[in-house]
Amino acid sequence: MIPDALQGALVIDFAPDGIGIEGDKGSGLTIETEDSQPINAVGIIAAIAAALAPKTVVLTISESQAAPIFLRRHPGSPMRLRIVAGEGVSVTLIDTALASSGLSTALLAIDIATGAKVTRISLQEGGSSAIDLAHASVEIAEGGRFEATALSFGGRFARAETFATLRGQGSLCRIDGAYLLAGNAHADATTRIIHAGPGGITRELFKGAVKDKSRGVFQG
Repeated sequence: MIPDALQGALVIDFAPDGIGIEGDKGSGLTIETEDSQPINAVGIIAAIAAALAPKTVVLTISESQAAPIFLRRHPGSPMRLRIVAGEGVSVTLIDTALASSGLSTALLAIDIATGAKVTRISLQEGGSSAIDLAHASVEIAEGGRFEATALSFGGRFARAETFATLRGQGSLCRIDGAYLLAGNAHADATTRIIHAGPGGITRELFKGAVKDKSRGVFQG
């Protein structure tokens, strides 16, 4: 179900039987699919997600997008997505992972050019037997901005990684997250930020509430 506020937005569906696209594609946005390629070693979560996704969706954005792009990941589905945000553009991504059971994976590679801004809003909720593994690698050029907000309700095991590299002057990375856990749910938020040049800014804020035997983890 797409919320009323997102009616008319471009929706990219990642389901066990394939990839679907709904809604209108704005100007300045190209969508392609390609066979997934091996990735350089960036950790076990990314390696698992890459191995399970036979196709990569490539979004190339050359103009700012007024409407958000809605990424919908169905239970048991792999998602692999590469986003190229051109100079000066702005785009908002809203991604949901609502897994009732089984293994779901996500692998995102986001390239943010000079003066571009990518906003990512994520919602993760899994059943008591669901495993959800997500990894995002973000490259931020000088003057680029990446702003992420995530809410997690966990699952049997849920881990969301964000690895970002800031290339220099005026680049900004802001990552905010929260987890609300109950029962035996587990949620893990992991970040790794590299300042590859001077003048970049990183801001992170994570908060959580747990009860019963649930467990929340932040490492970054």
